[in-house]
Amino acid sequence: MKKKIIALAAVIAIAASFAGCKNDESKSQVVGDGVSSTAATQSAEQGDAVQASAAPEKSAEQVQEELDNFAKDADENVDMSKIEGTDISGSATEGFEDSGTLGNYEVKINSAKLADSDSGKVAVVEFEFKNNSSNEVNFAGVIKTLAMQDESDLPPAMTYSAEGFDSNTVAQTISNGDSIKVQKAYVVSDENQPIVVQASLFDSSLGGGMISKTFNLK
Repeated sequence: MKKKIIALAAVIAIAASFAGCKNDESKSQVVGDGVSSTAATQSAEQGDAVQASAAPEKSAEQVQEELDNFAKDADENVDMSKIEGTDISGSATEGFEDSGTLGNYEVKINSAKLADSDSGKVAVVEFEFKNNSSNEVNFAGVIKTLAMQDESDLPPAMTYSAEGFDSNTVAQTISNGDSIKVQKAYVVSDENQPIVVQASLFDSSLGGGMISKTFNLK
């Protein structure tokens, strides 16, 4: 009888041990199939982090080169006559000239056109820009422009596109002595109010002055 009890105890112990192993296998399987997604995610994140850290940082020269190539020859797309819309007559704003020398640059506010866009009416303005400095520059880097109606700034028309218009001209780099035509588009707030366009240097320490032209929509 005692031997039977001992044998039965041994069987129970073996069964319990076997059940424990099964549970461990089950847990392992759950970890492998389910929770391992967390481990996999962590592993993937670590891999991405390693990959990101391994990616070489771009130098200022490389960034500038990419920018130059991005806007290279953008002025070749400029053609105000191809833009569907209405020419807006304009003249120098009272007390200002509509062209002049701003620091080391010559700037002229050429013309404007009223056109349709997804955001409503826009005014497409063309500037002429000449670089007289010894450095390679782009219009957006040295010249600040504003378009206003009733003394309120007009927002740029970021999504506007049309044949004859290229917003990348503001980023086109030019050398000493070169000149290009630059275009900017602004969202018109009131089709009955004149638009005043101004241009000046970003860095006033390089020279003052401002040019301004008023375009009459009516």
